[in-house]
Amino acid sequence: MNRQINTPLDFAHPLWKMTLVDNHPEGSILMIRIHHCIADGISLLQVLLQMTKISLDTPAEQAYDQGVIQPTSSQAQPGPNASIKAPTPIDMIAAIVRIIFRHPDPPTRLKGPLGKVKKVSWSEPFSVPELKKIARSNKATVNDILMAVTTGAIHRYLDMHNDDRKPDIRAFILVNMRGRSFDDELGNKFGLVFLDLPMGRETPLERIDGVKHGMDFLKASAEYAATYLILNLLGMLPGWVEQLATRFLDTKGTIVATNVPGTRRELIMAEAPIQSIIGWVPQTGRIGIGLSFLSYNEQLIVGLNVDAGVMPDPEKFMELFMEEYKALQAAVVVDTLDS
Repeated sequence: MNRQINTPLDFAHPLWKMTLVDNHPEGSILMIRIHHCIADGISLLQVLLQMTKISLDTPAEQAYDQGVIQPTSSQAQPGPNASIKAPTPIDMIAAIVRIIFRHPDPPTRLKGPLGKVKKVSWSEPFSVPELKKIARSNKATVNDILMAVTTGAIHRYLDMHNDDRKPDIRAFILVNMRGRSFDDELGNKFGLVFLDLPMGRETPLERIDGVKHGMDFLKASAEYAATYLILNLLGMLPGWVEQLATRFLDTKGTIVATNVPGTRRELIMAEAPIQSIIGWVPQTGRIGIGLSFLSYNEQLIVGLNVDAGVMPDPEKFMELFMEEYKALQAAVVVDTLDS
């Protein structure tokens, strides 16, 4: 996989490539690389799942008719069915000004010169019902829980590398602008919000509270709509302007994170059940760390895509992510017993 991710797509051909590995001990693996200019994660998953069935005698399109393939509440969704008011022009101007004048992310070992090699890693499956249960017990969303665990894992990773700088670094959170329904149009329909990760919070439950507070503020703001407008405008400007703007925005955060909900049932491809699906979000400019949370068949796998210049050991980060999640599980149990 690391070799594949470091091989550029051939711009003389359509910007996608599928590679089948059929001699793996645990079964066949289909690796799919698609340039982000084609579509965002939500619509890409919709297209790819058209090649599947929900049973050997049920075609893929009926999976949509039966409501199998739906976004879940784990994703940040200021779309038409969310309880968020449409931003006014004043809200948009205020959000754009806030984005422009937001101070750059402080330096840590995760924010520095990039190398020339990408690496990927991934987690063991997490139980989606358990994540939802933890979220409900903290009056949070699954996305809040995942970002709180991410914050704790980063804290542990910096400790492991003797980096005492633990400021509240930011994560670029991709926000679905399609709402809770799918359409036939591809392209990119997402905004961004800049979440301050509460690195100063000492316990897993405090980190959940900090992330929830930050996300609630951002979802009530117009920041997602402002960034959606900015990204679309940049796509119409000359390339050098886009590059300058991208380099400017890149200074505002350290990692990018996306949550892509898949189906809640097992699917079949080529007459064989799909055991798991892993996603990796690309980064742009000088962002060296990307986290993807992709759920399928009531399981969620975290995909980590990094630049080796800032994180040479992504598999170690995933171990720390699991340690932090176990610490959160224990804290939730203790908190429940105490209450």
